[in-house]
Amino acid sequence: MWIATLADDAIQDLRPVQDLAGSGPPFQRLAALLGRGEFTACGIDAPLSVPRSVMPPGGRAALVKAVDDLPLDGRPS
Repeated sequence: MWIATLADDAIQDLRPVQDLAGSGPPFQRLAALLGRGEFTACGIDAPLSVPRSVMPPGGRAALVKAVDDLPLDGRPS
């Protein structure tokens, strides 16, 4: 996983999540960064899903609907 800093639509800095400042495991530092909300956008491109054993009845469509039905809590739709 990589963290990019952009300015004027150009990458100014690119670093692996392991290089984020702070203490604790890398993904705890990433969670802290995201929790502070000091970013304009974030995204993930990963070929992963939930294990079949916890997939809701109805499969992928039911999972997508469950996520879509989550409350926005003030976030834009």
